[in-house]
Amino acid sequence: MNIVSAGPMYASVNFEKGKATISFKNVGGGLMIKDKFGYLKGFEIAGEDKVFYYAKAEIQGDKVLVYHPKGAKPASVRYAWADAPEDANLFNQEGFPACPFRTDQWKGVTEGVKFK
Repeated sequence: MNIVSAGPMYASVNFEKGKATISFKNVGGGLMIKDKFGYLKGFEIAGEDKVFYYAKAEIQGDKVLVYHPKGAKPASVRYAWADAPEDANLFNQEGFPACPFRTDQWKGVTEGVKFK
């Protein structure tokens, strides 16, 4: 059978004109929001300074457009990362939730730190 058996997974990002366009695999019948208010949550965006801010996001076909109202030039997007998973509400039409992801490879604050 040819069926979708997983949620949307990050495939690629395109940064252009102060916005990030995220493409996904496992879109199935399309992307949808599971939220009574009808807007996407759980997205964060950062510029080259590596400071993340909660971002506005909207579904456009099988992609998600992510941006910050202040219009800073984005360099990275994260979804359902760190403290944001409880707000994550992006799903495919088959009812599977989108997988958490990040578009950067920046070193984490605990990377290389030895704990005693």
